[in-house]
Amino acid sequence: MKELKIIDDYYDALNVPVELVSRKHEHLQPRVALMVAMSRYRTDARIGDLFGFDRSSVNHHRNNHKNNIETWGGYKYHYDLASSIINQNLKRRI
Repeated sequence: MKELKIIDDYYDALNVPVELVSRKHEHLQPRVALMVAMSRYRTDARIGDLFGFDRSSVNHHRNNHKNNIETWGGYKYHYDLASSIINQNLKRRI
């Protein structure tokens, strides 16, 4: 699955271990940015399945994206990195 490769590539680029459950800031922010970046190409339900969350969690993060870009220090960096990796690997919404 391309999605799993993207997750691995993203966390490798960040040089941090994959952590899909933790609420600690250093794990939450990269995960949220990746989920939102993936939402351009995959459904909320699919992304939720990949990360072990309900589709409503993905929707919540996407709805807060603009605010996160403006106010959550470091979020834009994580989102831009995730978008770059995703754009290289995914071409259409499934």
